[in-house]
Amino acid sequence: MGLLPNYKDFTEKRESFAYFEKYTKIDTIEEFNNLYKLLQNQIKDKVKIDENKDLKINSDFIFRGMGEAKYKLYNSAQRFWITNEVEQWWLPRSYLEFINEFILKARDKKLFNKIFEYYNLKANQRDFPILSILQHYGAPTPLMDFTYDLDVALFFATERATPTASNNEIDKYFSIYFIDKNFQKHNELNNLIDFTYGSFPRLSSFYDWEKNKNSIFYLSDFENKMQPKNSFRDERPITTIYNQNIIPQQGLFIFNPFPNKPLEDCFNTNHNENGNNLKLKPFFCFDIKKDLGEYIRRSIKKKNIDKSYIYPHLNSYCNLLIEEFLDSSI
Repeated sequence: MGLLPNYKDFTEKRESFAYFEKYTKIDTIEEFNNLYKLLQNQIKDKVKIDENKDLKINSDFIFRGMGEAKYKLYNSAQRFWITNEVEQWWLPRSYLEFINEFILKARDKKLFNKIFEYYNLKANQRDFPILSILQHYGAPTPLMDFTYDLDVALFFATERATPTASNNEIDKYFSIYFIDKNFQKHNELNNLIDFTYGSFPRLSSFYDWEKNKNSIFYLSDFENKMQPKNSFRDERPITTIYNQNIIPQQGLFIFNPFPNKPLEDCFNTNHNENGNNLKLKPFFCFDIKKDLGEYIRRSIKKKNIDKSYIYPHLNSYCNLLIEEFLDSSI
């Protein structure tokens, strides 16, 4: 079985990310509160509101929470590919051909066909909506979850942060990752539908993207919704189809076409070279001590960011609502 590479220490990790000078590591409640306030102020400065005044979002900033600072940012398909050494029995076919075969199997399922017929998605438009469904129900995909909401990222990071007796310093921290899309090079980290003027492309159209510099892009229904009514963008859902979790999570996905390259190595680098050749370092990281996890969990819970909100089970949710209503009526 193959092993996923991890960062052995912070010295190695800091070669891949940008850090705020005062916040290379967050060790105290005061340091966390100051960082949180700084990020929230930046978010509020750039909040955008759609035409109907019903969606407020800062689409320039996206976040991801990880329970272990040592983990590199591999998506689920990469983890499956590497740990199961799939390349040995899949050659000479490529990694993305492996993903495409999986999609073709999923396309044959009656349930998926029924859903996509309802949304009037043609057969050649279904690859990425299928991937978005598979991503949220545990199947390996080349997508990685991000969120527009800092509190949601903090929830995922603290939910999965496990205390340790390790003597290795990096094991004592979890991480919040932060991407400012304004920092990207021209035509890097675009929206999926920027490539096809509004429609959803086939995965096979990206087979040669390992050779391109702008090989990563993102999928988001939140930004699509905010386009003007006369926009060329397709308003049909990509990520929210059959997925009730992604709306409260304010989620989006980043697509990474490489079988072995973690997401952080895809930014502003020559993809034909091994390793990382970052210059602008547009990908930020905040490493936070796990000892602060309980404080952070309770802080965001005051804003109603908890498990019942992040993972809504509507039967339980409605039953609780009934109970609350009956209690209040006495």
